[in-house]
Amino acid sequence: MSPQRNFHTLAMYLPEQGLRQHVPEALRVRRGMAVVLGKRNVPEPDLVVVRRPTV
Repeated sequence: MSPQRNFHTLAMYLPEQGLRQHVPEALRVRRGMAVVLGKRNVPEPDLVVVRRPTV
């Protein structure tokens, strides 16, 4: 793994873990998933907080 990739992995891991510890139970933290906002608007953020599915 390249040094740049190692840095990015750590840079995403730390805030992800912090968010997971502090978001309310009704929310979930996800990494690297596309978010469909519209027909031609599908950003791919490194981290996203979404509502937990109700099952």
